[in-house]
Amino acid sequence: MRVELIAILCLTYITGFSQNVTVLPNGNMGLTTTNPLERFQIGNNWTFHDGGSKFIGNNIYYSDADRRIVGGNASQIRFDYNGQIHFLLAPNGSTNSLFNPTTKFNIALNGLVKLESNNTLSFKVNNPGVEIGSSTGKIDFWYSSSTGHHHLFAKRYNKVSDKRLKTNISDITNSIALIQSLKGKSYRLKSNGESDFGLLAQDVEKILPEIVSESQQYKTIDYSSLIPILIEAIKEQQVQIDELKNRLN
Repeated sequence: MRVELIAILCLTYITGFSQNVTVLPNGNMGLTTTNPLERFQIGNNWTFHDGGSKFIGNNIYYSDADRRIVGGNASQIRFDYNGQIHFLLAPNGSTNSLFNPTTKFNIALNGLVKLESNNTLSFKVNNPGVEIGSSTGKIDFWYSSSTGHHHLFAKRYNKVSDKRLKTNISDITNSIALIQSLKGKSYRLKSNGESDFGLLAQDVEKILPEIVSESQQYKTIDYSSLIPILIEAIKEQQVQIDELKNRLN
């Protein structure tokens, strides 16, 4: 009786196993799929490739040395033979189309974390969230909806100012005239209604274009670069004060 029961259980298990596992003549094995496209595949989405580079893919498979999309959003974690790890994404791909990732992020063997493609690393807490863009040699703190920028708090901010890095060094002249040309403004930010004081970048750009740049299509001002001009303006003004004192005496 026990032998018969064990035989029935084994037969049931084997039958169920064979119905859920497929092994093709080329060696591809599928779990809950009858047509595994890779060495091992789970369902219709998850694939595990065992070639020169190993990868775990979602909606992606290899066909004639090309990476192709099963359909819809496709992503891949690829482990290269040289030790690098890549994270790739291709959204909204058509069925059997080539996998052309639009976002790349990889970790090199030496531990270097490298951003590729659009060079943007995002930390999204909500929508819109926080994003850190690192293109064109800048780090931007901005809303993903581009409606405004974030605050940046630090105990100290240092700007590189080593003489050995500079050339064409000259004294600042007409500093008082430059300062008088600038117009301080009070305003409210459209993004959150916050009150603030400052200068208008478009106005400053006409006078001191060197301290105006752009972030996410919005103009920014390097206010720290105004400090040397203010220093020289005070010195110029002090000379004028001293001359007036001498006249009075």
